[in-house]
Amino acid sequence: MKENFIRPGFSLLEVAIALMVLGVLSSILIGSVRTTQKHMQLRTTQERMEMIFASLAAYALRHARLPPPYNPQDESSCVGKVPCQDLGLPPYVAQDGWGQAFFYAVQKTLTTTEALSFENSEILSGEKSFCDTVQGELRAQELLSEEGQPDPSRLIAIILFSSAGVSPVTSPFEGSVLNEEKARHGIVRWVTRDVLMSSYGHHPCPHQGRTGSTVPVPISPSELF
Repeated sequence: MKENFIRPGFSLLEVAIALMVLGVLSSILIGSVRTTQKHMQLRTTQERMEMIFASLAAYALRHARLPPPYNPQDESSCVGKVPCQDLGLPPYVAQDGWGQAFFYAVQKTLTTTEALSFENSEILSGEKSFCDTVQGELRAQELLSEEGQPDPSRLIAIILFSSAGVSPVTSPFEGSVLNEEKARHGIVRWVTRDVLMSSYGHHPCPHQGRTGSTVPVPISPSELF
């Protein structure tokens, strides 16, 4: 006698459950990959900012001034791209982890070549010391005092800004002032002149202690994702 064997198959319900499980696993995997990618992009951005700050401090020690930005958007405010050629850095360092160029803002007074030195010789020779330069046009809204005037002990030397992948990329600077409303979705790092030289240049300014800070402080925490 010939027996008929019926091979069991999958019901529609079983197929639907299997597809649902695969979908959940895929979403978890994709989410994990995206999270890892974002962390890598953020870490790359932070590492390159550190490289730029260190190179700027080394440049200042050699030349007693800071380099102006490459391709400035506003000559009066010294805002533009990181001058990699002047700093001896490869071009990719001027880009954040998302492949977008950093905005580099520098206190214009510290980029002048006339009569700047690291010696406190102003009384003897009339020269201005890099460390004792008290003028500063680079501003962040948060750093204004209660009277609305900038705190002279917290004069900003450099600001680096990454838009953190936000498109379109627009400058958060209005002239010499960083607009924090525009910068809140990006990554902002700034250093004072004293912190730049003490933390990155290992050459503390005579009055470095009055700033009360020895490490770069972000103007606004990064609310990225």
